[in-house]
Amino acid sequence: MKVKKMKKILSRIAMVLSVVTVIVSSSVVMADAEIVTSSDFVSTSYSHDYSRWASVIRSYLVDCDDGRLMRVYLGSKGYYVEYYDSNFNLLESKTIDKELSLLGGFYAGKDAYYIVSGQNNPDELADVECFRITKYDKNWNRITSAGLYDCNTYVPFDAGSLRMTEASGYLFIRTSHTMYKSDNGYHHQANVTIQLDESTMKITDSFTNVGNSSYGYVSHSFNQFIKTDGNHIVAVDHGDAYPRSLALIKYKTDFTSGQFCSNIGYWWDSNKHAVVNNSCDVTDLLTISGQIGDNTTNATIGGFEISDTSYIVAASSINQEKQEGLKNIYILTESKEDGTVKSNQITDISGKYNATSPYLVKINNNKFMVMWTIKNDNTVYYTYIDGDGNVISDINTMGGQLSDCEPIVYNGMVLWYICSNKKITFYGINTDGTTFGDELKASMTASDGGSTITFTADAQGGMGTHTYKFLVYNKTTDTWARIRDYSENNTLVWTKGTSGDRDFYVDVKDSTGKVVRSKAVNIKIDKPTAVLTPSASTVTAGDKLTLTASTNKSGCTYKFLIYNPSTNQWFKLQDFGSKNTYTWTAGSAGARQFYVDVKDSDGNVTRSKVANVTIGSSGALSVKTTVSVKTSKPGDKITFTAVGTGGKAGYTYKMVVYNKTTKTWGLVQNFNANNKITWTAGSAGDREFYVDVKDASGKVVRSSALNVKTSN
Repeated sequence: MKVKKMKKILSRIAMVLSVVTVIVSSSVVMADAEIVTSSDFVSTSYSHDYSRWASVIRSYLVDCDDGRLMRVYLGSKGYYVEYYDSNFNLLESKTIDKELSLLGGFYAGKDAYYIVSGQNNPDELADVECFRITKYDKNWNRITSAGLYDCNTYVPFDAGSLRMTEASGYLFIRTSHTMYKSDNGYHHQANVTIQLDESTMKITDSFTNVGNSSYGYVSHSFNQFIKTDGNHIVAVDHGDAYPRSLALIKYKTDFTSGQFCSNIGYWWDSNKHAVVNNSCDVTDLLTISGQIGDNTTNATIGGFEISDTSYIVAASSINQEKQEGLKNIYILTESKEDGTVKSNQITDISGKYNATSPYLVKINNNKFMVMWTIKNDNTVYYTYIDGDGNVISDINTMGGQLSDCEPIVYNGMVLWYICSNKKITFYGINTDGTTFGDELKASMTASDGGSTITFTADAQGGMGTHTYKFLVYNKTTDTWARIRDYSENNTLVWTKGTSGDRDFYVDVKDSTGKVVRSKAVNIKIDKPTAVLTPSASTVTAGDKLTLTASTNKSGCTYKFLIYNPSTNQWFKLQDFGSKNTYTWTAGSAGARQFYVDVKDSDGNVTRSKVANVTIGSSGALSVKTTVSVKTSKPGDKITFTAVGTGGKAGYTYKMVVYNKTTKTWGLVQNFNANNKITWTAGSAGDREFYVDVKDASGKVVRSSALNVKTSN
């Protein structure tokens, strides 16, 4: 390829590919997924598409750690930097002094920024700094630079692009150059790869010589992409000769040693067979028809990403086998597991115009957005693919343009810009597929799960990531409550509470802070009824009283309570359980009030009206006693049961024994509330047992004798 011819063609291409931006008078306007704002600098976007070879990238976006958006534009007179807030308001701008005369590219590293510049070397001198890598801190203070000299470079960045990546403290650069004049009098073009130690700013390895694909060398290389997978470089080049393909190149060298190619060995054995050690693996993802070295390939590379399972390239191409048709969009993949190569044509373009070079935007390790346009059509087309290159959505459209600004994911948006003069137009597509110009909408549905209700919120439109806040208004109590503050979780499980009439809402907020509220979802919870019916309204002390509860709901539980007005005391007769009846033995005379609490499956509790019962007095204090057996043997256990009646309720019991054989008395139990007394028979003899009952007033009466005879 001749350099003069190349430069003329590049000039013509630049004229054709320049982008016209629509001027909007107001400073910030939302329309059709775009925001137009004013810049402090004059800048012009270039195209991502190319007819034969790519060019360097001038336009960049960076998601800063502080939430701001940084726009970088590599101008011919300096490097322009602008900061925007999440609403795309311009906050700050600065100009960074230009380094060498030719623009290469920009990279936002984890801890620093890097700009690559270069200069021509028309006399092919070893002491000319053909490539310069300049390091800046995150405030754009220049730290230092590193230069590459004596590198077989006539014109850096010629007929190609430049992209960078970093890993393990190294910066990797892949670009192009035209080389020193060859024996045939031409300055041939090829790719360039550089490895830089970020801490020392020393170039630890590079490849700029003439070589072959074993070294990762591609000539001519019209577009370059570079990434790392583990400790190895993986690159993609658009070649028109060696190889004539869209080539995936995997380096075998572990770059953490500071080298990626210097340990590649190449020699001829005794049989004149080439022997290569640590050579690169080269895969032709798309073989290009035509003659070797013909600059016309009718194909472009637009994006390269790595998923968990595959290497993925987004490209445009005609039907290379038939050498006909318009350029369509292809997804080219190589499986990491077995090396299987797949070509997936995802469009079928008809008409007059080609599909342009597509972008490939990584949403996550298994989801990617593919974006492209069609020439002379102010429409952006986009779809999603998975980590194996399979299309997983319909093809969607939005009004707009692409540029040389590679889209980034920012606040849940796939975002890029175009520029013209001092007008910057930001375009965005939310990662859920909606465009950020769409009206922000919120809706919510509810699903009854018995004791819980699950609310599911849905958000449409707006800008970027959506967050959700759930609220409830209790119409019964006229109170508001926030159930859960803003989060990215769009579902809420609410445990049903007390009865009432409630309206539930969700507030949806987008990345700009705009908030919309859904319509109300009404939930009504009714209390169960509670009715308590006693078996009698008047009983005598010692009688049995049956309490029966009823309700209008199934699956309820019941708690029975009693209140003694004379002592001002409450007692729980039975805690919540499924049994709806309770049998109570009447105690001392007086009035009693009974209640039942009914609880439904939602936890709502209703208390019954009072059931009043009067316990009548049975007269003088007395005690009734029984014994389980009247004859026994030593060691037998005998149970005595005593029941006090009359007097003042609140009985305690004492039992004594008189041994008629030995004529002695003994105490079995002193006064306490236990009215079932167990005695173990001792020696043989004839005994009389007596129970003393004492009521609440202290009055004591004794039972008649209970005779028990123990014999051996």
